[in-house]
Amino acid sequence: MARETARYVGGATDEQSLRTLLKALEKIFISIAAVGAIAITATSGAISQHWLQSEILRPSAIQNAVILMALIIAVRWMTGLYRGVVTGFESLVWLNAVTVAVTTARSVLVIPFLKCVSNTPAAFFVYQLIVAIAELALMMIKAHQLIPQKLPATQIPKSNNPLTNIISFSTMTALTGAVWVLITQTDKLYLSGALQLKEYANYTLAVMVAGGILQLSAPVSSALLPRMTQYAANNDLPRLIALYRKMTQVVAVVAIPIVLTLSFFPEQVMFAWTGNPTVATSAAGVLRLYALGNAAMIFAAFGYYVQYAYGNLRLHLAANIVFSLIYFPTLIWAVKIHGQIGAGYAWLLANIIPLALWLPVIHKRMLPGVHKKWLTIDIGQTLLAPLIGAIILKETVVWGSERATSIMTLALSSILIFGLALASSGEVRAIVKERQMR
Repeated sequence: MARETARYVGGATDEQSLRTLLKALEKIFISIAAVGAIAITATSGAISQHWLQSEILRPSAIQNAVILMALIIAVRWMTGLYRGVVTGFESLVWLNAVTVAVTTARSVLVIPFLKCVSNTPAAFFVYQLIVAIAELALMMIKAHQLIPQKLPATQIPKSNNPLTNIISFSTMTALTGAVWVLITQTDKLYLSGALQLKEYANYTLAVMVAGGILQLSAPVSSALLPRMTQYAANNDLPRLIALYRKMTQVVAVVAIPIVLTLSFFPEQVMFAWTGNPTVATSAAGVLRLYALGNAAMIFAAFGYYVQYAYGNLRLHLAANIVFSLIYFPTLIWAVKIHGQIGAGYAWLLANIIPLALWLPVIHKRMLPGVHKKWLTIDIGQTLLAPLIGAIILKETVVWGSERATSIMTLALSSILIFGLALASSGEVRAIVKERQMR
């Protein structure tokens, strides 16, 4: 939906085709949401009794939480369709404002709710369901506002099935998405059954903190994909490459300082966040490995962006299938031998391989002559100075035992590393200078 909306903005399709496509996809999405929610609800009893292990919660409490999760999944699934419309129209200021508000509600405002109203698992998921419904309503209203109004009946062309023209790309997108869900969630699924919930909570906490790196790529892809699609539709390769490299440097300047902070000071980060030294020690190793793996993932994702722009995801799908065939056995073996830290090593290895071996092939086929400059200048040059800074800080900074001291030291260290990354990127410095002159 996002790609077809971007093509409409670029003049490659018409208003009625876009509206007809949205209506067709709405029916498909609603059907899948219903089937998914019913399936999870139907199996919630078995999940609560035979899969998840808890010494504290009753199976009925776990089952109620799983049912609420099913509803949340269905609502968020529908939200993705309308988010695609908003993204395609490049209403990014509005989209980012809503995303910030929703993320704050989910992750921050839930804390006073749990303290003042109820701290049960059921209350937590009811709150999340309310937030998800509010987000869906906002996205749905905005999407229908952006799409041009219906044409008079006499002007509506008699078209074929609206999915006909996009079936190949949609199928590839669906298959790629399915494989990607397996890749990114298999570790959590496997460990949820292999570990006690308390151990699993520490692991999930570390993965969630490291996942903040992935959140950085969401606004970038929202801005990048529609514009790249327009340039690809118009065969404007020079502008496509220029945008591609500029956004790589933007991601590098923002992501690299966070990755270095999480990987060089993982225990301090976890202590600053939780205030619990035991949790910090337990989760530090997992946090470091997942932070590095996620860093490799967000840069490897640029190969997906260019394939998306050209509407050809065959190489991406093939790479993900090969990736999964290597990753799953490695994950199971590593977890059996090394526990949760083994999952971290498997994740890191699985994400370095595509960056090192797959991305050069994509660049050679679709953006010839780009890979060496992209790797050495756009990423390498931006990485060098902050990496040296992080190494020096690692060897010289003395960490206090107080939580407030750790928070302040982390903040100052992160600012210093970010400053070094910003000074290393010519493209980002030019963007900042341009905005200052306005």
